[in-house]
Amino acid sequence: KVFSHDEASDSSGFIMLNGLELSNERHHTALGIDSYIGDETSLEDGVKKIIAAGGVPILNHPQDPVVTAKDFLATTGLTHLEVFNRGRPEDTPATEMLWDSVLSSPAGRIVYAVASDDNHYNQKNVGRGWIMVKSPALTKEDIKENIRNGNFYASTGVIMNDYQVEKNTISIDSENGDLITFIGKNGEVLSKVSGNKATYKIQVKEKYVRAKITNTAGAAAWTQPLFVN
Repeated sequence: KVFSHDEASDSSGFIMLNGLELSNERHHTALGIDSYIGDETSLEDGVKKIIAAGGVPILNHPQDPVVTAKDFLATTGLTHLEVFNRGRPEDTPATEMLWDSVLSSPAGRIVYAVASDDNHYNQKNVGRGWIMVKSPALTKEDIKENIRNGNFYASTGVIMNDYQVEKNTISIDSENGDLITFIGKNGEVLSKVSGNKATYKIQVKEKYVRAKITNTAGAAAWTQPLFVN
């Protein structure tokens, strides 16, 4: 559907966030910026300009070309990456390894994963990867702030009904998941539970825990990492 100006400005059910893909050097998304930016000279420079413009920087397709954990950590202010990119779905396993490498590094920091269509005017790529944001209100600032803070999950079709952390126990309830895998430091599989619901008791020795929910239709969802300390 093509939205008219009146429809697009109606905040009761639809909003748009400004953004663009910086591509002079390493492709990365400038999500939610409040002014035009461009002419970046490096990934670091682009991230700096995005943050200065009030946006959230996201590293696009980390395997094309490859960004190492060392390079990622050397980029100040970069805390989001595409774990799934519809144009390169075969890269997802390697990107999950990169994600765990960054999270597990002694110099690591929390990093949030997104999924995206990366659609270039191809109808078959629409609605293949997205994020579901938990936000108190459907406003640009609330949505952007909760994306910035990791209050969302990435999906290619698995829907989460609920995600809770209480008394060191993670509880997951999915609408259409068949297998829930809890993952920790260095990508270690901590537990696998068949079905659409699961719980996991966090151990003090663990650095972080994240979950991946999959189903037999080939869809997946990724929760954000929970750092134990």
